[in-house]
Amino acid sequence: MEYAAITHEVHDGNGKLTIGDVVHSEMHPYTGPDGSTTTLRDSLFSTVPGSPAYVAVADKHDVRLPQYGMKWSLEGRNAIQADYKIAHTETR
Repeated sequence: MEYAAITHEVHDGNGKLTIGDVVHSEMHPYTGPDGSTTTLRDSLFSTVPGSPAYVAVADKHDVRLPQYGMKWSLEGRNAIQADYKIAHTETR
């Protein structure tokens, strides 16, 4: 186990996830003909109850954990994300 700062932001389907210096992902949502953000509601793809699933493009997805056989850098892949909040209390 390792400790790392986690930052997760989602605003209108634009999202960013950073975990220390080992994971960094950025994505933007697909939009409809009228410019509105594309979402899936009441769907299997929304794994966070009560949140829409934002259908998105992963602009960047970098993982650097070679000690676990996980090291890659991808761009332009399909992605799905949701709104969520994690409450954490330090217990060291």
